[in-house]
Amino acid sequence: MSCSEAGETPAMQFVALTVVLVIVAAGVWSLRPTVVFVIRFRQGTPRVVRGRLAETALRSIHEICRQNGVTTGEIRGLPVGRRIRLTFSREFPQGCQQQLRNMVLSGSMDDFRLSPPR
Repeated sequence: MSCSEAGETPAMQFVALTVVLVIVAAGVWSLRPTVVFVIRFRQGTPRVVRGRLAETALRSIHEICRQNGVTTGEIRGLPVGRRIRLTFSREFPQGCQQQLRNMVLSGSMDDFRLSPPR
């Protein structure tokens, strides 16, 4: 059976396919994890590019990264229940990652606030 026999034109098929793709994309977009914060390092300087972070927490993160020779990269804080899970770009050595995880675990949750929705 061809498109014309079923009463569907190629334009109608295109519109239907586009609608399905938009619905799938919206579903995938809504399932992505919320980011509490994103910190980017450029030339050794950290900058919070999403969310909010207490100045004391940012200074501690900066010091740990400086001690480990990290000058570029990105840290993301993702909420997992009442905790924050850190993810790192490849520029962060394992030892530095663990020090940062320990710092977040021992720090006050007031230092890490949920970012506003975007």
